[in-house]
Amino acid sequence: MGSDYVRGKIASYLNDLISIGVAGFRVDAVKHMWPGDLQIIYDLLMDLSTDAGFPPNTRAFIYNEVSAVMLVDLAYSPSRPSLTIVCMSGTYECV
Repeated sequence: MGSDYVRGKIASYLNDLISIGVAGFRVDAVKHMWPGDLQIIYDLLMDLSTDAGFPPNTRAFIYNEVSAVMLVDLAYSPSRPSLTIVCMSGTYECV
């Protein structure tokens, strides 16, 4: 997913789903994706529709497959000295 083109295509597809009423997504295999790429995609998603009963500025619900083991593995990876992982249960800073 390291290219703007790929991230844009994924966000476009998810936005199409949001436009027909999908309110959330579960992202599998997230441990194999760079958190920065995921954040860019999530930032490109449009708000949920107020016509569907959601308050203004409501973002899509995102559930990432994240485990404590993943957080430890990424925190100690020499190629990734510092990163942030955002998931439903909170934001984790790994330094």
